[in-house]
Amino acid sequence: MARIEYEETVSSLKTAAIWGGIAVILCFLKSPPLLAILVSVLIGGLNGAANLWLLWKMTPERMTTSNWIGLLALLACVILINQEAPLAPMKAMQCLSLGCVCVAVRSVVFGFLKRSVVGALNQSHSKRLAVMDNETPEVSKVRFENVDQAHQAFLSLLPAGMRDEYRVGITKVTLTKHAESSAPTPLQSALGGSPVLPPGVSWPMWRDIPLDYLARINLAELPLCEAFLPSGGTLEFFYGSDHHQQQPWGDNEESMGSGAVIFVPDSQLAMTPSKPEGVTSAPSCVSLEFERVTIMAESDRLQSRFYDYARALPANHRAQTYAVREAMQEFDPFGHRVLSAPARVQGDMDGELEMAAGIFGLPVDTSWVMLLQLESDKAVNWQWSDDGAIYFWIPSADLAERRFDRVWVILQSP
Repeated sequence: MARIEYEETVSSLKTAAIWGGIAVILCFLKSPPLLAILVSVLIGGLNGAANLWLLWKMTPERMTTSNWIGLLALLACVILINQEAPLAPMKAMQCLSLGCVCVAVRSVVFGFLKRSVVGALNQSHSKRLAVMDNETPEVSKVRFENVDQAHQAFLSLLPAGMRDEYRVGITKVTLTKHAESSAPTPLQSALGGSPVLPPGVSWPMWRDIPLDYLARINLAELPLCEAFLPSGGTLEFFYGSDHHQQQPWGDNEESMGSGAVIFVPDSQLAMTPSKPEGVTSAPSCVSLEFERVTIMAESDRLQSRFYDYARALPANHRAQTYAVREAMQEFDPFGHRVLSAPARVQGDMDGELEMAAGIFGLPVDTSWVMLLQLESDKAVNWQWSDDGAIYFWIPSADLAERRFDRVWVILQSP
């Protein structure tokens, strides 16, 4: 049954607990006047009520503006209170504690009542939601014999312009999966185990912490090697967490250096380095094999266009279109990928890569290649946030020059 839902990135009650705890500590150290505390509680309560009203009006995107208005109102009240007591103005820490009190009260009010508002919304719009259920008829499950048949069936349902854009997105990817043989041969592509590095190259570090060794890709084993790639050698992949054991997301400058790729051009001269103190124990070594499969890559923009188009279709046509799309997506391969279009967990990574280009001093429109995508994998005890994936990217020009010092790693999670 259709329902109105509201989900937050961070729970309001969790936010209230954090800011409330800070407020208690600050008030204990430098207690502001009682009048100021009452004012901040009042403004926080009104701010929370305003957010509930915006939720009722189904305009949650305006909550951020409401929160800023609340904090500005608190600032104005603090200034007025200080004008009334010029001989004993509030200190900076006291003002900060008032802000924490305001945020905590706002989050408590909104956190406790938001479910009631959503429930009232569903009840208020129950007739319209029931109509929406009836407007989406049941269709029998669609099945295809192969991926080409699925792609053609999906394309046939689209208008000409959109069909051409989706057709361009049909491409081959190299899927990386566990090999049947459990014991990898030396220098075979594998997950886990121990790296081999060129002479004179040390184990990569980040913030004085050794990165964890993840994988080796032997380029000679790839089923298709592009002209700009080295014809031989291996790529050694590393990734790590900071001093607080937080996995970097690749969404800010602080993530620079949290991942590394080392190219070993001549495996015969490579050496197995000694593990630095503090490096995580290497997981069991799992050999890899590769398979070329066909996918239909889809950008966020194109996906948004598709849903806008589908929602405007008559009910039966819309339901059939969704059913064909769902059947087509069953052919999308799940697993690690190498030198291919990524299987996105959240969305496009253009923003993070533009930021990375700026950090490296490269043009914003730098072309990037995904070297490797590693999913969460129980076989090697990998858990990227909540069953997410990490993506190793490199500027395409650097890859052609066999330069691997400007790799950027992005973590995505459901």
